[in-house]
Amino acid sequence: MAPDRTRVPDELVICAPLLAEYAAVRWGTRRVRRPDTALAGPAAGPAAGGSRLVHARVLRTGMGLARSQRAAAALLGNLAAARPRAASVVVAGVAGALRSSLSPGDVVVADEVLGGERPRAVPDAASLADGLRGAGLSVQVGPVLSTVRLACGDRADLHRRTGAIAVDMESAWLAEALTRADIPVVRGFVLRLAVVRVVVDTPAAPLLHPRTVPNGVRALRVLAQVAATLPAWAAAPTAWRHAPTGA
Repeated sequence: MAPDRTRVPDELVICAPLLAEYAAVRWGTRRVRRPDTALAGPAAGPAAGGSRLVHARVLRTGMGLARSQRAAAALLGNLAAARPRAASVVVAGVAGALRSSLSPGDVVVADEVLGGERPRAVPDAASLADGLRGAGLSVQVGPVLSTVRLACGDRADLHRRTGAIAVDMESAWLAEALTRADIPVVRGFVLRLAVVRVVVDTPAAPLLHPRTVPNGVRALRVLAQVAATLPAWAAAPTAWRHAPTGA
């Protein structure tokens, strides 16, 4: 299945790299019927009280560095053509835990993404994490590392060396392409980025483990729950407190 490269006039775009992640996110966003079924908690603001929910478009961006870069470039082109006032872009998927305190099904919200040319801060991590906790999810906030190959080595050593608490193969590349300085959009446009990953494997239970399949199913179910919260989070007034990203 090729990445979705259609025009994107929407205020919320969710980038799901893999087909299983895409399916879970799509299912989650379709569960949103009313504001009171979505995000509850400190980040919800008036949106949770019934004012409005933004429309979410889910894009399958593909696995790895090259596909992520191509998908991000296409998304920016679509946003430039559609010229929305603002857009929240959320990278959502599963990840491997690098810290032993994380368990399958736990949610990691990145406050920084590592692995690209330089570390990139994710300013709205706390507000998103608060809202997800309000929805009853187990959430930890910390750096997420992206690697060009599956991280099959010593997870504890990787955590010590980088400070990352989870690892994936896409977030840094998507964030890097989406937050570069020359975003080709109209003046006054605001791009808000978030990265949220659900733990599927851990140092104690790596990918090649008897629990991988049930852990994967659990992680995808949680990912659908995460996706269901995102429209109200994107609609909250606090969503647009940051200065425009591009000129």
